[in-house]
Formats: sequence, C-alpha cells, structure tokens
Amino acid sequence: MYKTKQVHHSLDKDLRIAGLKECVKRYIPLDENYRMWPEALESAILKDKTSGLIPWLIIASAGTVDTGSVDPLVEIGQIAERHQLWFHIDGTYGAFFWCCAKKVKKILKGMDISDSIVMDPYAKSAVEYALGE
Repeated sequence: MYKTKQVHHSLDKDLRIAGLKECVKRYIPLDENYRMWPEALESAILKDKTSGLIPWLIIASAGTVDTGSVDPLVEIGQIAERHQLWFHIDGTYGAFFWCCAKKVKKILKGMDISDSIVMDPYAKSAVEYALGE
C-alpha cells in the first residue's frame, strides 16, 4: 500500500479490520505543500515490483485533516492506471467540496477517476462554513 503520513489514521484501522494488517505500507514523500510526490510514488512501485512484491493499493488525499492538502489526484490516478493498482481517495474532509462547491472543483480534479473514496459526513459543516454558506 502506498500513502503519505497525511492520510487519515482511520484507513490503517480499516485495513486491520479487513484482515490486511500485515500489508506492507510505503510512505511516499511529500512536496513543500504537503502533497504526495508522484515521481517518488512511481519509483516506489517500480522498486517493489523489481523486488518481487505485488503492489495493489494507492491511497491519495483530497483535503487532509492536518493541512487541508490535496494530492495531485490526476497524476496519481494515471500512475494507478498504468500499474493496474486500486486508487482510493481519502476524502475525509475534501470530498464534500467536490459535492458542494463548483468554484473549488478544479482543486479536486481527479476525484472522479478513483476506484473508491471515503468521506466524513461531519466535515460538511466545516465546508459550509469555509464557503460562507
């Protein structure tokens, strides 16, 4: 599994509950804006394949809890497609922006190409507040 340290902690719990606690976790470096670095992701996947591992899941963030950062979803989605990996988006906070606000959809471009997404219904009020609605 490939993710950053900005991904919501609940995803580790989800994997444990699903019986995947032993899954190898690769933490991909962040850029200066706390977003996943796509080049490092691709490099980690290739290195693991060369080592005989079977990559299967990329978790990207769409609005992290700590910084509000949105990973480059389009580039990450393309990497997932190229390597035939499951592309999951942690939209704990940012997913509601996709649903509610046309003016910020460009920031979340790429959410529509994920294989799965999670969102937190409690975050909706924070989004409404941020948009002045």
